Amino acid sequence: MKSFFVLVVNIVLVSAGFSHGYYPLQSGNRWDYGYLDQTPTGSHFVYQRSVRVTGDTVMPNGERYSVLSDGSYLRQQGDTVYGYTAVRGEFIAFDFSLQNGDTIKTYYPNDTLTTVVYRGPSTVFGKSRTVWNLYTVSSASSFYSFIHIADSIGYIYGQWEPGENEYCLGAIINGVHYGTITAVDPVSKSLPAYYTLSPNYPNPFNPTTLISYSVPVRAYLTLTVYDCLGRVVSLLREGVHDPGKYQVQFDGSMLSSRVYLYRLHSGKFSQTNSMLLIK
Repeated sequence: MKSFFVLVVNIVLVSAGFSHGYYPLQSGNRWDYGYLDQTPTGSHFVYQRSVRVTGDTVMPNGERYSVLSDGSYLRQQGDTVYGYTAVRGEFIAFDFSLQNGDTIKTYYPNDTLTTVVYRGPSTVFGKSRTVWNLYTVSSASSFYSFIHIADSIGYIYGQWEPGENEYCLGAIINGVHYGTITAVDPVSKSLPAYYTLSPNYPNPFNPTTLISYSVPVRAYLTLTVYDCLGRVVSLLREGVHDPGKYQVQFDGSMLSSRVYLYRLHSGKFSQTNSMLLIK
């Protein structure tokens, strides 16, 4: 999931109880995401990106993690889903023992993120499932996010400032198809099959980090960094790109420690991730 998912739940209030949920991380599992396109004549969902479990690997801490195509590493043990980055090592990405009304505090040098948990049944792909809704606000800015995690499916919905929304349109979980799978499998391994905006590395960072993205067709695009008030901090890329994979370095040496957003936009494709500068 996205990097917002990691940021808002990396410190978790642990509740007692038995295992309540399952995050499917087997190789071959896949989630297709999109946005709701609203027009004067109606609205419909538009495919945006696909996240796949491409395999697994053992990290330096000796634990085995599933490798996701968005650049993240995840594993579940009991109620807890762990993530891993080279800078932070292992961290708690999500905890299925969270109960309705639990509050999570995530502390940064100049900000505190407060997350309230709403846990209950909801219909997901035609079946009643337990869903954890995480609502997060900032003490230092107008930043907010809504993240929904469904038992046996995973990340299904995200909304965050400045008004971005993402829906899980379909999934393939252990060979079972749910919803609508709209993206075709890549025909060629040499060129990307869809747009991607990967988590920056390292994250947190000081003062530089690398941002990677993929472009499936020749297109005009922008890659922009914002602060949590929606103000432009840096226009990293602007112009026509040929199909391929790209990297760009962001230098935060002149900025203060806080959460920043970076957005890749091309035509109807738009994806926003977050990154944390700590000095």
